[in-house]
Amino acid sequence: LVKFGSAAQPSLPAVVGLLGKTHDLEFARAALHVLKNFPAAIVEHAAVIEARVDDIETAVRLDAVEVLASSQTPAAHIPAILPALGDSDRAVRRSAMAMLKVLGIGAARHLDLIMKGLQDEDLGVQSNALSVLHGALFGPPLTAPRLLPHNTSSTILRRSPSPLSGDSPPP
Repeated sequence: LVKFGSAAQPSLPAVVGLLGKTHDLEFARAALHVLKNFPAAIVEHAAVIEARVDDIETAVRLDAVEVLASSQTPAAHIPAILPALGDSDRAVRRSAMAMLKVLGIGAARHLDLIMKGLQDEDLGVQSNALSVLHGALFGPPLTAPRLLPHNTSSTILRRSPSPLSGDSPPP
């Protein structure tokens, strides 16, 4: 379906309907993969995808978190992924923690979960938790201002004369 692009859009409700009913691992993963390529459909069918965050299969839980993260409105799905922060699988925890980054300063309301992530056994979870904590405390990372314009002329970069070296000033 992904290969057909927007022409596949009419078939998405059927895919979601089957996703909500199937216990087949491969079909569930394939359906989630298809939905990941249609961000608007993720919003429309969020309840079915969110239910898969608690799936018995680790791969399906991970796929569900990643699909929700690729939504047009990932912050809307945060309540559904919060249980995944305590998942038995580190990749699921890592993805769920990374998804909290979209909250920025709003992640502060989940400080207890962030602190738990900082103590996780997995370095990836710890790293994501640190990034979320930074966003919660300071907002999005700032970029360093440019000190010189991009097309700097050579006169700006000339060395100043040193009285000790005997250099004369530039012409």
